[in-house]
Amino acid sequence: MRNFEPTPFSGEAFPWIGGDLQTLKDWFFPPVKAGDETDEHRIKLPDGDCLTYYLSQPKMTPKGLLILVHGLGGSASSQHALALAEAALTAGYSCMRVNMRGAGSSRPLCRETYHAQRGRDLLYFIDEAQKLYPDLPHIMVAHSLGGSVALNMLLDFPDKAASLAGMITISAPLDLIESSVQFHKMRNHLYVRYILSGLKALAKDCPDLPPSYREAAAASKSVMEFDRFVTAPANGFTSVNAYYEAASTTHRLHQTDLPLLLIHAMNDPWIPATPYLSARLSASTSLALSPGGGHIGFHECGHAEQRWHIKTALAFCDQLCK
Repeated sequence: MRNFEPTPFSGEAFPWIGGDLQTLKDWFFPPVKAGDETDEHRIKLPDGDCLTYYLSQPKMTPKGLLILVHGLGGSASSQHALALAEAALTAGYSCMRVNMRGAGSSRPLCRETYHAQRGRDLLYFIDEAQKLYPDLPHIMVAHSLGGSVALNMLLDFPDKAASLAGMITISAPLDLIESSVQFHKMRNHLYVRYILSGLKALAKDCPDLPPSYREAAAASKSVMEFDRFVTAPANGFTSVNAYYEAASTTHRLHQTDLPLLLIHAMNDPWIPATPYLSARLSASTSLALSPGGGHIGFHECGHAEQRWHIKTALAFCDQLCK
């Protein structure tokens, strides 16, 4: 479906000019309140862990179901998931906001936690969607590192992923080595501290994590150190580079024929745009690259009522669900 053409990004809304302010706006001024978390659903996994999700319905007959996947350190209650869900419900889509393994309300129900190469876990949400809405098209919309997880699921389990009508990623790292280098530049010191604090909290609450890994997590001074001494060895990777290489998808994107939309900002301070420009894409993949927008910001000049990435994602969904 390479013929999808997004509406051009009309420029960054004042005063949120530049990748950093675009990224930070939602931290300063959260756009939506917490979602209705009273109706929690659980999926029991074969290994005893449980995944959780929240289901929201539009007031009209739904056009499709969106499976919304959060980013690193996030959850089903993250602002990016809530903002997209609010717009999607208005547009006529049911929404399944998921908590990956060890995130949000699934944390006390899991012995382990998610990472970028753990795409298999998303298959359980696809199966759940098939049970709930067998007659609706299902589209997965994944943010940041959740986009890496979703792409790995798509490429590692193409037969299972084929039940989706399509997939959208927003500000996803395609090359984790390049992304780690950019993220750890001195200019991003405060970002690193923020993400690292969330990872340390996850490690602290992970019941099956051996004491040596807990100590390594507490002592980590960067996300790369955390991945080197905790994420990689705890999940069977020989090194942090082996983990990053296994989780990178830029060299495999041509292998899918599922309708896929990759949304990214050229001035994202966390994730480099270079892999988007150099990746070999399949005929079913569309790129939506904007000159501005930061990391899951996309606060567009003249369109304060709806952010550009949400407008673009829903236009793609409408095309899939015709």
